[in-house]
Amino acid sequence: MVAALIVISILLVAYIIYAYMKSNQGNSATVFSPQGGKGIPSSARSSAASAADDEEATRVRVVGPRLVRVMGGLRVGDEMPMTTPFTIGRGQSCTYTFHDAEMSSSHAEFRLDGSQPIVIDMGSTNGTFVNDQKIDANSAFPLKDGDQVKLGTMFFLFKQVQ
Repeated sequence: MVAALIVISILLVAYIIYAYMKSNQGNSATVFSPQGGKGIPSSARSSAASAADDEEATRVRVVGPRLVRVMGGLRVGDEMPMTTPFTIGRGQSCTYTFHDAEMSSSHAEFRLDGSQPIVIDMGSTNGTFVNDQKIDANSAFPLKDGDQVKLGTMFFLFKQVQ
């Protein structure tokens, strides 16, 4: 029974990734801007303001390393470019804040180490997974094109090139 649920979950994620990639070939994508796109420190944002800022996200063509939300939350398909280091978590001090009970306040950091994109689990309670492999806390883990990253209940797809 458990094995069947795992297989179904994997197939669902694979389908979502396929459908996203198929529907966005050559299209623009919604890009989250750090700090809600308004230059307001995330610590000063309310949940309602954060949601409103997300609705005003700009449609642009993204090139280079980025994370794409493929499952979890309401805005599947949003992209987070890795032009500067960013953090993801529940806490308002994070660059990108998600209301996910399984996600830690400061869950993970994404950045470039030279030209190599990496993810660092920031000591999260439930861990950070890359392609279903739990990564070590506080250690850099290299990302490659097509890697699936799980934070809490959310899934992201790492894209290296356009």
